[in-house]
Amino acid sequence: MDLLPVEILTQICELLCFHCQNPGVFPHADTTQVCDAKRALARLCRTSKAISAVAHPVLYHYYATGNLSIEELYSNGNYTRSLDRQHDFLTRFLHTIIVGRPELASHVASMQLVCQYGFVSYTGLQPILDDLVDHEGKTRRWDVSGPTSNVWVFKEVHTWLWKLAIRSCPRLQSLLICCENLAGPSDGIFPRDVRLPMLRTLGLHTGDYPIHFHDIGTLLHLGPNLEVFYLNGETGWLDGAAVSWSGDSPSLSKMRRILEYLELYWFPNTWFTITSVLLEPVRKTLKSLRYACLVRRPLGSRQPFWIQPSVESTDSRRTVAGTLRDFTALEELSIDCRALYRVGDQDEADRLVSLLPSSIRSLRISYLFRGLQTSLRQLAQVAPAKFPRLKHVEIGVAELTAPEHETSIAETESLGARFRASGIDYVWMTDLFSANGRTLLPGAYVALRLKNQHKASSSINFLGISAGYEPARCF
Repeated sequence: MDLLPVEILTQICELLCFHCQNPGVFPHADTTQVCDAKRALARLCRTSKAISAVAHPVLYHYYATGNLSIEELYSNGNYTRSLDRQHDFLTRFLHTIIVGRPELASHVASMQLVCQYGFVSYTGLQPILDDLVDHEGKTRRWDVSGPTSNVWVFKEVHTWLWKLAIRSCPRLQSLLICCENLAGPSDGIFPRDVRLPMLRTLGLHTGDYPIHFHDIGTLLHLGPNLEVFYLNGETGWLDGAAVSWSGDSPSLSKMRRILEYLELYWFPNTWFTITSVLLEPVRKTLKSLRYACLVRRPLGSRQPFWIQPSVESTDSRRTVAGTLRDFTALEELSIDCRALYRVGDQDEADRLVSLLPSSIRSLRISYLFRGLQTSLRQLAQVAPAKFPRLKHVEIGVAELTAPEHETSIAETESLGARFRASGIDYVWMTDLFSANGRTLLPGAYVALRLKNQHKASSSINFLGISAGYEPARCF
């Protein structure tokens, strides 16, 4: 292999690199295939000096801790959470790019970090950690030779390593941070003195930790040229969301000015309201709004579980904004059927017509649990005059619906000819219970549906998810 041209060697190495094969996707280390490819690339680095010179920079294109908690969905709709922790090798990785081979730090383009100090073993790593501490000029030293139950020491060590990893990779283009219910942005685990001008994609996964906009100002400060921001956390950040857009953070001000793609998903036990007050700061810029409740069958349920609004949704405040007519840039809308109607509401002819702006191009109604034949029939009739740009209507009927709605749902499905007569595609699909836990964020959850929005520096894709999992086939 030493005789092969550098270009050929580079291509061989890139075939083994998850980052090179999946551009625009967060890296991960949670499948055998990805880990085996990483090991093969590491072995190439040890074959000869010539090959090592080519393979080493590719090997360090990304770093991923793995150890993401994964929700596994069974065929009966029940689910369980897997917490199979492995060593993340963060200490050795940092020692290489800081002490051993500092020139490799500039090749790290993507990183996935999981704050898992309660599970990390530092057995045999005391000399390497001491070397890092000395190199960084810290006076604080840690003894990690004790039992793994010393969680407070491990937390302090891992927090420092976490910050050091972000600080030591100045050319990062994408960063996924997973707090995994153990810590949050308010705990000071993120460096406040670092700016990454090349960072374009940032993801924050916090599990059940409540997130508020004022907590993530430091994260947004990391990337002055940020284009895409994914947030997966508990719904605490949505309580009082109307005022959460305000604040002194320049990053939040920028988000308000240029945000174009907004996606909000949540579970039935965390109802919240999208109102015109919440969306007002992005009324002139928002091009795509996706808003849905992701349904899971109750754990252990043996009874039929019909997808429909919960009792909580009968509150008049628990509905979507009455109209989006003033959102003159909005082209794509994906909305949950339960955001359109509460329990007992009648299907009104003008429900959709009064909701949509004239700029709309694509409409999707997800988790249809009842018929919408009246409002959809009216939309098909007036679309050529009132919505001339509308070319696609997609209905995702819920996997299970109550028997009393079968007739009205069938009537809704039969409206295809009316839409086609108006020059509009009418697509009928099935929305399944929840989804595999790896469909939420790109890369870290392997089966990615989210399309890459890295087309212009003036767009931020903000994905707010409340412990939710996006059905890959739905949007």
